[in-house]
Amino acid sequence: MKFITYVNNKNELNEIHRLVLEGTLDKDLVEVIVSTRTLNRYSEGSFDELMELISLNQAYKLKLLLEWDVLKQESLFNVCTDELKKLPLHEFSAIRVQDPGALHYVKENFPWLKIQLILENGNHNFTGLERWKNYLGNQLDRLILSNELSRDHLQRYAKELNVPIEILVFGRILLFYTPRNLLSDIYS
Repeated sequence: MKFITYVNNKNELNEIHRLVLEGTLDKDLVEVIVSTRTLNRYSEGSFDELMELISLNQAYKLKLLLEWDVLKQESLFNVCTDELKKLPLHEFSAIRVQDPGALHYVKENFPWLKIQLILENGNHNFTGLERWKNYLGNQLDRLILSNELSRDHLQRYAKELNVPIEILVFGRILLFYTPRNLLSDIYS
């Protein structure tokens, strides 16, 4: 089993590196998810802070994953793609995406970059998952599925799709997500 965690700042990255050095974590089984507030719904980090994490990790050599999980309208989508173009994408083992438009953008513009498809609130059926697998082909690195799926479903999907599957064990639980500011008028 892999240890996959979010890192928001250099102190957290230093702590993961310390755990690897002391042998608490196996470096080969550690994956670190990083992002910016532009690309990620939970991140508070800036582009410069992400670049600092990337630079620091060049010495640590941990497996970095970039997460682009926000759902954006066209004008904000373009802001995301502009930021993505400025990043040294070769420093990432894969990119985690949720939005189908973002997925298509990465597939078309960075065909060498592995994709981890976040489907925690997307497809829960075999046919849908199989279609995504076929669409992405060799670029697909992993499917990230909902923890609402039963053990039987997850075992069947892993076996029949022959693709690594990830589910959330500890961490944030998604209750509801929308990019719209549903309460903004109330608090304006």
